[in-house]
Amino acid sequence: MPPIIDLTDHLSGAASRRRTTARRVAEACTETGLFLLRGHGLDPDLLRDVHAVAREFFDAPEDYKRRFHLPGSSRGYTPLGTESLAATGGATAPADVKEAFAIGTVDVPERSAEYAGAGLRAVEWPDHPARFTEALLAYYRAAHALAGRVMGLLADALGVPEAAFADKMDRSADFLRLISYPEQARPPEAGAMRAGAHTDFGVLTMIATDDAPGGLQVQARDGEWIDVPAPPGTLVVNIGDLMAYWTDQRWRSAVHRVANPPAGSGRATRRQSIVFFHNPNLDAVIEPLRLRDAPGGPRPRPVTAGEWLTRKSSRQRAPAAPGTRG
Repeated sequence: MPPIIDLTDHLSGAASRRRTTARRVAEACTETGLFLLRGHGLDPDLLRDVHAVAREFFDAPEDYKRRFHLPGSSRGYTPLGTESLAATGGATAPADVKEAFAIGTVDVPERSAEYAGAGLRAVEWPDHPARFTEALLAYYRAAHALAGRVMGLLADALGVPEAAFADKMDRSADFLRLISYPEQARPPEAGAMRAGAHTDFGVLTMIATDDAPGGLQVQARDGEWIDVPAPPGTLVVNIGDLMAYWTDQRWRSAVHRVANPPAGSGRATRRQSIVFFHNPNLDAVIEPLRLRDAPGGPRPRPVTAGEWLTRKSSRQRAPAAPGTRG
């Protein structure tokens, strides 16, 4: 089981507790790139509200939801059968058994061409349910503030000052994504999963999910898939490709997937997740940090965050394998 990290031990604990917390985070990010976070301070009522409005939206008729589909964009509604996360790593697989709705870069001016070039088109907000916009914006802003605190924890775990990240993240191109994994009344197509094996593209991901059967799994270094539980009051935190690159591959971008529910589980298997992706400014130039005890040799070239994110995110919208059901 991934370790459970209490953020309050880092924010307000004694120096010894802060050091122990940072060390445990460093170990988790080195081994799997994933840990569980409690003491995060997100309002439980807000979490319940977002889960409720998300469920109401996904329960709406398909023709209504498709009004908010933006082909070629990371925002808006993503229908069933239109995305394959396994494809982002070069695999050929059927489409994922999920649907989603995403918003991004809230409170960041979108006046430059770089934002349009990254597929960050304006989203039309659903008018059903009535609290949808209010709840999502409130959660986005709360999660954005929390992500900043988690970045401080990651800086301590790396042994670098927080300033090492600060000027690259002050206009962060963040995304909030609601994901619904529907009941599977019949087995999915061979090879199809709720979400195929993949790594996230950016710096940091925070996931609030439920405990319905068919859940998140992370891959250990030996290839074994480890179930990631969802204890009440915790968030799943994983690092992505850009953080692995930023640490000169000292830390591992978490390889993860969402499994299908087992047959005959005897429980409702519909699953829902609230996923917050924390990314750098799109124009930020990222180069590997000079960490203590880093191996010698040539250093990778710097990359521009927006180009990096756009290049990989475009692959998830690639056509699904032949024979995939929508």
